[in-house]
Amino acid sequence: MKNLILTLFALVGFSISGLAQDTVRVNVNGSEIIILSEDLTQLGDVDINGMMSKFSQGMAEASAEFSAKMADIEARKEAGEITEEQAEEEAEIAEEEFEEKVEVLGEMMEEWGEAYEDRAEAQEEQWESWAEQWERGAEEMEENRERTEIRNGNQTIIIDENGVRIQDRVKEDIIVDEDKGYKKSEGIFGFHFGWNTLYNSNMELAGGDAEVDFFDSWTYDLEFGHKVRLGSTSPVFFQYGLNFSWHNFETKESLIKYDNGGEPAVVFEPRTDVTINETEFDIVYMDIPVMFSLDFSGKGIGKGFNVGVGGYGGVRLSSERETVYRDFNGDKIEEDIDDHFLSNQWRYGLMGQIGWGAFRVTAKYDLNQLFQERYNTPDYQAASLTLGFVF
Repeated sequence: MKNLILTLFALVGFSISGLAQDTVRVNVNGSEIIILSEDLTQLGDVDINGMMSKFSQGMAEASAEFSAKMADIEARKEAGEITEEQAEEEAEIAEEEFEEKVEVLGEMMEEWGEAYEDRAEAQEEQWESWAEQWERGAEEMEENRERTEIRNGNQTIIIDENGVRIQDRVKEDIIVDEDKGYKKSEGIFGFHFGWNTLYNSNMELAGGDAEVDFFDSWTYDLEFGHKVRLGSTSPVFFQYGLNFSWHNFETKESLIKYDNGGEPAVVFEPRTDVTINETEFDIVYMDIPVMFSLDFSGKGIGKGFNVGVGGYGGVRLSSERETVYRDFNGDKIEEDIDDHFLSNQWRYGLMGQIGWGAFRVTAKYDLNQLFQERYNTPDYQAASLTLGFVF
């Protein structure tokens, strides 16, 4: 995983551009999120909260089931209950089942995204048509104040000294556009699912008490954005947008917050008061990604091979530690603590992406540390590798 992430990264500079003026407010886990949009007249018709909640629940259930199956297969293989070949066969079956569930969720979100895009494009085309008609009429009125013609479809409205009349148009001027057929820009929606890990300052995987269980440390995100062609027929695109990402780090030992000589501190270490069955640190971000990409789809967008590099900056929306343990009586206890555990409020990093058609493989690496450096905290940076679809 480390080699794949580092291969996809490229050192590029980036800047975070301000988005448009209209806003819509979304509430996630008690926190208010402000989404910026160029056209809220269309966005307001869509139940974003409902779609995000339904997608989030479906992905969480599918990923949990997949991770449980993979862990069970690994455990039975190590125990000698099944051979390595049998383990590979069962793993392939589990992957196929998981992909089928993801495809169902993808089709649901694609239908929602296409419905929104169709309405937005229809309204835009209508306004552009009317603007062109009145512009032509104004120019003709300026040239000949005694006669005005306004073209509308296959008819012409004539206003002159004889009054107002409508005539059918017999002949239409043809304008040759060398760039005709090349799509200039496109709104995009995507969802991605994958896995998290942690690296130390030496670019080594976290070990010891902070060792991450890869298969159970999942991440997924929702992507809203816009893709713009740089040049009339160029394959180079600039992409920007807004992402909501959920991250889960299941570690060997629990993340503990304590007082260190009057200042707070956090550490991964065993707990002596209880027997830990499972412990994880969950964190949610809102990110603004920017990316330059090569899209070899010809006149279209997102239909062929594509590759891109860029960066992102984001803000933490919420975080918590979830722990399952048995107390001194042997009773199973599930403990949820809502706390940032001295994690950084902001994050920024590099990203790389490669894909074909709607399918994408994306790698991200945070350049800043997961926890605040001014306190006594572990020295780790987060990275992720995801599979996803962009429409």
